[in-house]
Amino acid sequence: MLLLQGVFRSGTTALFRALRRDERLRCFYEPLHPDLLDHIRESRASDPDHPKSSLFAEYAPLLDRLKSRLGSTPPNSPRVLGADDEAPSLSAYLRGLTDTEQVPLLQFNRAFWMVPWLARTFPDASFVQLVRDPRSVVWSQLTTASGERVRMDWPLLGRLLPFSAGTLRRVFSEYAYFGAYQLDECFGAGRRLLHDGTGDAILHDALRRLDAVRAAPPYVKALALWGAQVEACRRHVQTAFSDRSVLLRYEDVCEAPCATFRRIYAHLDHALPDAVRDYARRAIDADRLRRWADVPTAEQRFREGIERAQVADLMRDFDYDLT
Repeated sequence: MLLLQGVFRSGTTALFRALRRDERLRCFYEPLHPDLLDHIRESRASDPDHPKSSLFAEYAPLLDRLKSRLGSTPPNSPRVLGADDEAPSLSAYLRGLTDTEQVPLLQFNRAFWMVPWLARTFPDASFVQLVRDPRSVVWSQLTTASGERVRMDWPLLGRLLPFSAGTLRRVFSEYAYFGAYQLDECFGAGRRLLHDGTGDAILHDALRRLDAVRAAPPYVKALALWGAQVEACRRHVQTAFSDRSVLLRYEDVCEAPCATFRRIYAHLDHALPDAVRDYARRAIDADRLRRWADVPTAEQRFREGIERAQVADLMRDFDYDLT
């Protein structure tokens, strides 16, 4: 089986869509997604509310059986799990997904800090880690509600107002930095997870990276979170999966998709299927690699942010040009 992990906006969906063309694989998209059940229901709709809902179609035939086995809805929250930690409900849920005659593929965006547990739970699995230049990752996240790009130095101008039922809704001004709120919330959630986690030295380093930028602008926090997630995942994968792992750069996927997918299939002892190769050549978009570079002020902001987030050395390890 294959386990695929990457930071949000790093290209895991592009890989998933291509691998899904292989009829020998049973592909499950984001099994830890907090809105999994909603997406499963929408996957049956002709016009789903969310553009990615159709990617959850593989869950639909299993839903009743999974609920019966677990006695509740599938676990969906991110975890910090070491090799010796117990998570029986999560284990039962994921094993239920992988109980198939096909080759199972689990695509994660929320499993950065549970790699040792995954290696113990699935001792015969291979692990694919996908990495993308953090400037492109963060730039992809910096959007207004309308999807337009925004200046990285705009302040947080939204505010919370109560609904009539007592819940909160966020109200944004004309210049609201909507993407920044999302980045800030992800940063806070990641930091809380690590504070509640184990004494693992690798995770302690990840937490230290986040603690150092608590008062920084959201895009700097996002760079630090990228570093904490990617570095912890990489170091744990090297130890836990060793030669059963492959590290890929999204940029290389775009430049040479066939060579990249052959590396993945080498771990399955399969030849690259024509359907996967043809889809990758047709659909993976190399034009999205460095869109942030088109904005003159972004380069200087990112240079300052990379230094403050302490991710320059990690980026050099992945051969990302910082000049």
